[in-house]
Amino acid sequence: MFLSKRYLNKKGVVIAEIDGLNETYDDLIDLSVGEHDIITDEHVMDRAFLDGRIGHTKYTDPLGDKALIKEVVKLYENTKEENVMVTAGASHGLYLALEAIIDKGDEVIIFEPAFTAYKDQIELVGGKCVSVSTYEENNFNIDTNELLENITQKTKAILLNSPNNPTGAIYDRHILESILQVARLHNILVISDEVYSAFDYNNTFSSLLDIKGYEDMSMVVNSFSKNYAMTGWRVGYAIGPEYIINCMKNINEGVCYTPSSISQRAGIYALRNKARIENNIKELYEDRIDYVIKRIGDIKNIHGEKPEGSFYIFLNIKKTGFTSFEFCRKILKECHIRMIPGNVFGNCGEGFVRMCVSNNLDTLKECFDRIEKKFF
Repeated sequence: MFLSKRYLNKKGVVIAEIDGLNETYDDLIDLSVGEHDIITDEHVMDRAFLDGRIGHTKYTDPLGDKALIKEVVKLYENTKEENVMVTAGASHGLYLALEAIIDKGDEVIIFEPAFTAYKDQIELVGGKCVSVSTYEENNFNIDTNELLENITQKTKAILLNSPNNPTGAIYDRHILESILQVARLHNILVISDEVYSAFDYNNTFSSLLDIKGYEDMSMVVNSFSKNYAMTGWRVGYAIGPEYIINCMKNINEGVCYTPSSISQRAGIYALRNKARIENNIKELYEDRIDYVIKRIGDIKNIHGEKPEGSFYIFLNIKKTGFTSFEFCRKILKECHIRMIPGNVFGNCGEGFVRMCVSNNLDTLKECFDRIEKKFF
């Protein structure tokens, strides 16, 4: 056995690997994975492949393709090229940022329910993950008083995710300002994962970088995966203080050096067509969400509110009498529908399940027809 002790008892959190929820059926409807059922915009693909044919098949600068960096800078006021690094997706950017700033024992505060990779990445770089719960009755928003109670002398960073996976909550400008004020007082870096930024159904989303005067203590990671249906291209970016970006670049020279050059070219054309592509995807998913919320309203003991953002619905199933796992197990066995137990995202997610609406309306109709006929 050659495994590191850190990984001897480590289990994956991919839903297909969770014991009791990994059965498959010929007519399975999978609502568990945050993956699109649509493909990347044809114009983006055509231009990227053309660029490959004319020579963009080599290493780019270790900070990223200069043309892509220029397009990213246009999105954020007061951001300069030296503040940007192109990464192989947002998770890669977040890992490099944490590796750059965390010493052994440093604490990073996250807000649960939370994307499962956060805790793993924090611990992987030697940090300690400190979880602060958020609750449905407060729309899963952050209570700055609870945040203050969890800050210690070891707190190095606060990690946000807005729009949130799995709850769909969006932290409005007032909340972001309050968090930054707290962080300034305690000399803490704030990192914001904004990979669902296009999925803003009430036009309430603000980037952390929209709050001026905190550029020295703010970082954003983003990706083309969700906003542009480009999950397989593996390209995103990180924005932050220049000295952190440079450290991330140095770390990455021993990891993957640069993301795919052709993927970076695709990112250029995605951003140049940002409004059209994002609006089309947002409208598609909002129609699906509206349909699902309507169908949920007809099912006894299940409750779901339209999310402010993302393409997930965090269903409250407490009145069914089942735990989150029991509910997912039952709906898989009896309806051949796969969802994710809410407690995978933290203890305060118990009593909820996450469903992704990345299926067409016909499939979603079939899904809820099954639930109504066989389950409740």
